Amino acid sequence: MHVWVRWLVVLALGALLGGCGRPQQGGEFAGVPQPEVLARSGLHYYAHFKVKLDDGEDILSMHRLDEHLYLLTDHHRLIACDARSLAMRWSYQIDPRDNPVFRPIHADKVMMSDKPTSIIDMVGQKLPVLKPFNAVMFNSLTHVIVLDRATGRQVRRAELPYAAASGGAFEGGYYFAPDTKGLTFAVSLAEEVQSWTFPADDMISAPVQVYNHSVYSVSRRGNVRVARVGRTRQDAWSAKLEGDFTRPFHVDERGCFVAANNGRLYALDAVTGRPLWDPVYFRRHLYDSPQVGQATVFQCVRGDGLYALNLVNGQQRWKQPGGLFVLATMGGKAFLLDKDHTLYIKDEIQGTALSSTPMQGLDLFLPNTTAPTMYVATRCGRLFSIRPSDAAAIKIEEVYPNAPQLIQPEAPTSKPAAKPAPKAAPKKPAADAGGLDVS
Repeated sequence: MHVWVRWLVVLALGALLGGCGRPQQGGEFAGVPQPEVLARSGLHYYAHFKVKLDDGEDILSMHRLDEHLYLLTDHHRLIACDARSLAMRWSYQIDPRDNPVFRPIHADKVMMSDKPTSIIDMVGQKLPVLKPFNAVMFNSLTHVIVLDRATGRQVRRAELPYAAASGGAFEGGYYFAPDTKGLTFAVSLAEEVQSWTFPADDMISAPVQVYNHSVYSVSRRGNVRVARVGRTRQDAWSAKLEGDFTRPFHVDERGCFVAANNGRLYALDAVTGRPLWDPVYFRRHLYDSPQVGQATVFQCVRGDGLYALNLVNGQQRWKQPGGLFVLATMGGKAFLLDKDHTLYIKDEIQGTALSSTPMQGLDLFLPNTTAPTMYVATRCGRLFSIRPSDAAAIKIEEVYPNAPQLIQPEAPTSKPAAKPAPKAAPKKPAADAGGLDVS
């Protein structure tokens, strides 16, 4: 057999074993952990779906935001799937000029027209009548792309007045993204004009974050800047941290958690900037972002393991040697993946090992501490969510807390009948369906 023929056979077998082939036997779970294997650890496949990809197209990354699971592919497509059923909702072809793109973000009840508002429109009061919509946004080096996340329709592709250095954030009508010189710009997307800036004194690599009507940035040299969002810049607080900072940080009502490449993990009050606890020093470089659960902060230390820290005081709870990141926290348990693609189930507080199961055949694993399920996939588009076997169905509020305020598309109206229809007899009220239909 010629050498090139042998290589073709090896590649075909590799694809088959990796879960991306089309085997005749094994069905929908061929090449991935079998349901009976998961069952031994009290787990099951809650949902699964095969996304239709183009020939040779692979999934590069997964991002879960509220009601959607987003897939970025190497054919420059953004694919939106339902976070509960995994069914594909829409796909958007990214303009080749916008590659590469940074991670997507969500914004609710956005008021924006398809074209920027001009001064003539404002002076002449020719402003369009706008209806709010829920948006997904992302930026490239030169543009901000705004999509209606219910349909995937492009609402705006706005040019940035500078070259962006990382991913941005949206709040109060402004899109915030840092440039390559350490300035974070507030760009009003309605008019596509720069409104104000605030400096970080050096380059910013970590994506900008927003919380509680404030914008947060952390520079490479540890300059933390926080400003209130408004028509003008209103500085809230600043801090100087020790180390080199390039990874995304986490901010919410519990605090602002920042990992430095020099091995330090910082926890700051999100409102005042005061330290919540002394920095935790791991004596190794930190190349991964902290994950924040309900009661625990998880930090991966490459070449060492995954550490679980008490969220209140930063004290170590336990450590999983070789651990990489948490796939979910549910029912007081932490579900984490290690470097050998083994899923470990541990008591989140005590660290007691409860079970483990191999996850070979899967390529993509989504770090997650907010959604009550584990998202895994193969690069060829096979999506799976994994839950405890005794867990109830996922409610929309569990993946999207603002679901009761979801803006539903208006139902199409029909032409009036030629003659008024007779009044129907009153019916008994239907039973509450429970939950919100977002299909």
